[in-house]
Amino acid sequence: MKIRAILLTAASAVALAMGSAYAADKTVPDAQALKSVDKNIAKDTDNDNRGLEKAKTRLEANEKRHELHRDDVKQDRLEKGERVQRAERVERPERPGRL
Repeated sequence: MKIRAILLTAASAVALAMGSAYAADKTVPDAQALKSVDKNIAKDTDNDNRGLEKAKTRLEANEKRHELHRDDVKQDRLEKGERVQRAERVERPERPGRL
C-alpha cells in the first residue's frame, strides 16, 4: 500500500511538471512558428521560397496585430477600472409544485 502511494505521488508530480511545461510552450507559438520558417528558409536556399517568405510576412504581421490588440485591451481595462465579477442574481419566487 505504501508503494502505491509513493508511485501515485511520483506520477502526480510528473504529470504536474509535464502540464506546466506544456502550458509554457503555448504562450509563444508565433515565435516558434517564425523560428521554424526561418530555419526552413535557411535549409532550402536554392529553391524559390515564395510560400515560406509569404508565411514569414504573415507571421510578422500577425504578431504586430496581436500586440496592438493586447495594448488596446490593456488600455480598455485601465479605463474601465474595476470590473463587475458577476451580475446580481434575480430573485425568483418559489413555486409550490416544483421539486
